[in-house]
Amino acid sequence: MKTLLLEGESDSTLDLLINLAKKLGLKSRILTDSEEEDIKLGLLMKKVETGELVDREEIMKKLGK
Repeated sequence: MKTLLLEGESDSTLDLLINLAKKLGLKSRILTDSEEEDIKLGLLMKKVETGELVDREEIMKKLGK
């Protein structure tokens, strides 16, 4: 299974795409704000991933704890 995520400003354009998806027999749904944030955070984390391991104490020091 493949997934396509579309983002747009125009409700009418998105409604048109949702209706087209239905006619083509594809599943579609609107993401909640929380789901959208989770996806964007995951993409950002993947983008900046270095593969390096960081010591717990160093993380706590950066957080000021």
